[in-house]
Amino acid sequence: MKILLPRPVVALWKGELRRAGRREIGGVLMGEAVAPDTFRGVEASVQRAGGTATSFVRDLGHHGDAIGAPYRRTGHD
Repeated sequence: MKILLPRPVVALWKGELRRAGRREIGGVLMGEAVAPDTFRGVEASVQRAGGTATSFVRDLGHHGDAIGAPYRRTGHD
């Protein structure tokens, strides 16, 4: 499998990881299939809270709007 990441997503993650330091952070990567076994990341959400140096708990409510946004923009395509 191949995942293509656009520069803005990589830049977002790099900045957030620097800011987090030793704490675990997380998020959701939303993308699209562009070929067999090839996916392109389109956008990402980041959750800064909920992590320690050794664990991370995802807050589903935090990511709900971000997950639904690409579907709404594309007419659920």
